[in-house]
Amino acid sequence: MMVCTEFVETQRLYDQMHRVQRIRKLQQDIAIIENVLYNPSGMKWSDMPRSQNPNDDKKTKLMDDKAYKEKKLDIEKRMEQAEKPILEKIIEDISLLPENPKGPMNLVLQDVLRYRYLNGYEWEEIMKLMFPDNDAFIDMAESNLRKLHIWNGKALMKFIKCQQR
Repeated sequence: MMVCTEFVETQRLYDQMHRVQRIRKLQQDIAIIENVLYNPSGMKWSDMPRSQNPNDDKKTKLMDDKAYKEKKLDIEKRMEQAEKPILEKIIEDISLLPENPKGPMNLVLQDVLRYRYLNGYEWEEIMKLMFPDNDAFIDMAESNLRKLHIWNGKALMKFIKCQQR
């Protein structure tokens, strides 16, 4: 069975994007748990006698869940920090590739890769960063989103070229 080399070479970017998104989700989950645990208006703790089994205690379950998510978050952050400099170097190398004669695009393509894969932004977030006047012209939003997707394809091809060097 033959594996497409473009897939293998861009898989690191996709893995990093998903890792960043998992980190965000874990941070949100931990914040929600902390809010429930430490906020007086959060979960109401009953004065009723508790069962002898500590697993039945809601607070204990929440604290265990928080500890598990914090451990998972630490692992994800370490993996993200180990991979990020490697990917950043490859993205930086895009500026060394020959420019399009129609105009300099390498910096724009680098930004698309950084926003999408290293920072884990959604397409709408990237569009707001790269097209700040987008909200004023709703009909331009679809056109700008299409541009982003085209730029993403070009950026991925340049990423593959840099990785093969």
